[in-house]
Amino acid sequence: MPDVDTLPAGPELNVLVARWVKGWFVSDSIPNHYRLPLYVGSRVTHKSEPFEWHDWQPSTDIAAAWEVVDELNRRGWWVKFNHCLSNGIPAYQAEFTHKPDKYKGLCVYAVGDTAPLAICRAALKAVQAKGGEDG
Repeated sequence: MPDVDTLPAGPELNVLVARWVKGWFVSDSIPNHYRLPLYVGSRVTHKSEPFEWHDWQPSTDIAAAWEVVDELNRRGWWVKFNHCLSNGIPAYQAEFTHKPDKYKGLCVYAVGDTAPLAICRAALKAVQAKGGEDG
């Protein structure tokens, strides 16, 4: 995975968040479109209904970024936001602390020039810190 702290808002970051945080499949043909995974036992044939693809851009859309926060909360992470200065420029900081590990120091944070960017960067760090596992 690339250096999360340097990834700009946009398609590459959206794909990483969709894949690693939400567990979604990424469309190869439609930019910024994702779908939920098929679970074991699902049957899909060429006669099945088309998949519902979601236009989802969490690194630039705050509503989509909140879906990322909700997913991490479901996995046991608390979130805290700060408005801060990064190299003298106003920025946002998103910090995720894992609930069971709260007092053991498992905490990740990231900074971005927008709140959605900070959320996406920190979310990827959280998933990396737990090895992609739930909880």
